[in-house]
Amino acid sequence: MWVFNKLKTLKLNTSNKISILGLSYKENTSSIKNSPAINLIKKIKNFENIVGYDPKADLLKFKQNNFLRSFTLDEALQNSEVLIIMTKWEEFKKISIKTLNNKMTGKIIIDPYGFLEKLNFSSYGYLYYKIGN
Repeated sequence: MWVFNKLKTLKLNTSNKISILGLSYKENTSSIKNSPAINLIKKIKNFENIVGYDPKADLLKFKQNNFLRSFTLDEALQNSEVLIIMTKWEEFKKISIKTLNNKMTGKIIIDPYGFLEKLNFSSYGYLYYKIGN
């Protein structure tokens, strides 16, 4: 619920592309049963363009009109205005400011676990949100 409430406070345009990284309910699994990311996607159905990426998630049964599965991290980030990290996959630790600057058009990062906190987002003009700040 924290991520959903944070999105509501940002007053985003519903046409903004939102990229969600990590769709499985936890890292190192393919299961989306009880996934916080899937629950979030269902709650933000008013947004027109939600893209999700997960290295292993089994999404064969998940369908929603405004949701598109990406098969690469770069594809998920392309032209995104908002990035949300929902599962702490090791692959996501390798994301760099350079990659974000080259791929994203927006500068909003929602990272409830503080997984990417080390990147010092504020010095690059990003709005970075984690639980506790």
